Amino acid sequence: MDGRIFDTDYIVREAVDDVLNKVETREKLIESARDMADKRKEENQGSVVRHFEGLMVDFVHFYQPLFEKIKRHEGTLQESVSELKAQLSSTKSMLQVTKTIEGDTPKAEELDREINGLEKSIQTKSSTIDKIKKLFEKTKRYQSETASASEDDEEKTARRRR
Repeated sequence: MDGRIFDTDYIVREAVDDVLNKVETREKLIESARDMADKRKEENQGSVVRHFEGLMVDFVHFYQPLFEKIKRHEGTLQESVSELKAQLSSTKSMLQVTKTIEGDTPKAEELDREINGLEKSIQTKSSTIDKIKKLFEKTKRYQSETASASEDDEEKTARRRR
């Protein structure tokens, strides 16, 4: 092996950041269209807003397989954070015992480094979980529209077959 490590958390974090940026850009477009429609008070401006919202629904529908994988990974991340917190707690306890018995020794320094690494890992995973939650909060409205739109499409397809 050439020393590279496959870090699933990193890949998910990058994917979430990318999709979240795209969602936020689309939200800004929708908001700008709403502002314009409010200022102009024209009938066709409302259709522009609906068109942008429709594009967001299409975007969410297109990325649905990725959203499902991200959602599954969120559960894995939460389990991992719980395990890391338990490990952190026990490592802190070991550090306290080590310092009480031996004072500052190489073992205590090693445990300190391990605690710092665990805390960093917990922080990184927790921030990824927060970003995932933010992504799903921002797309929740459009995902429900996607689900109803796909149900409508299925009904239309079934009627055509009859």
